[in-house]
Amino acid sequence: MVTQMLKNGADLRWIQAMLGHRSVESTQLYTQVSIKALQAVHASTHPAEQRESKKPGGME
Repeated sequence: MVTQMLKNGADLRWIQAMLGHRSVESTQLYTQVSIKALQAVHASTHPAEQRESKKPGGME
């Protein structure tokens, strides 16, 4: 649930308070999942990544 909330723009401090975490470091663990998901989307959709994955001659 927290990963989805972060993905949709929820504030980390608000999530920290909602979960009752004393330290934001505990809550930040959830951001790692979010970052990995973002990196996967970036790798699959960014134009520079698309060019690198094409085979020589313009054929995929």
